[in-house]
Order: sequence, then C-alpha cells, then structure tokens
Amino acid sequence: MLHAPQAAGRWLAGVVLLIAMSLAAGRATAAICVAANWPLWNDFKQHFIKPDGRVIDASTPQLHSSSEGQSYGMFFALIANDQPTFDLLWRWSVNNLSGGDAGARRQLLPVFLRLDPGI
Repeated sequence: MLHAPQAAGRWLAGVVLLIAMSLAAGRATAAICVAANWPLWNDFKQHFIKPDGRVIDASTPQLHSSSEGQSYGMFFALIANDQPTFDLLWRWSVNNLSGGDAGARRQLLPVFLRLDPGI
C-alpha cells in the first residue's frame, strides 16, 4: 500500500506525463526562448539519461525506469528548453511504456515500471 506522499508523487508524475504526451501529440507550440545554462540539468542528463532516452532510477538495484522518471525528465527538458532531449525521452516513453502508441484514441494508460532489459 502506498503512503499518501508516495501516492501524491505518482499522481503528480502521471499528470506531468499526460501533459507531456498531450504537448508532443498535439504538436503544441510556444514562444521560443533561449535556454539558460543549467548545470544541474546537464548533470542529470549525464548521470541518469541513457543514450536511447531511458531515464534510470539509480536508487534501485534493478536500475528500473518508470513513467514517473520519464515524466520528470520531460518536464525538466521542457523547462530547460531542451527540445532534443524532450523528444528523445518522449520516443523512449512511447515505445517502451505505451506499446508504441500514444495517440489520442489510446484506451490504456502507459505502464508505470520498466526493468532494465539487460538484467
């Protein structure tokens, strides 16, 4: 059973993922701004994002990936105005958490957890 803070965190992650999915699927546009140098974002990308776009959870021995991690990665990529990283994370999420289909007619939610296939 999840404790209230865990449930709230997963709910928020789900909302962020749905917003990211909506933005990517709808090709929403926003005013273009220049990204500031953000050392913490660069560190996060270096340590937790695999070249294929998978955000790993290094706090677990299985190094799993989750919709929560992917959504936070996309959220911060959006804040950092890092479109290439957002697209990379989005493609991995669709292919590995949504069965390759994240269109408007999709009836199922993306899966929450994906284990490292190398384990």
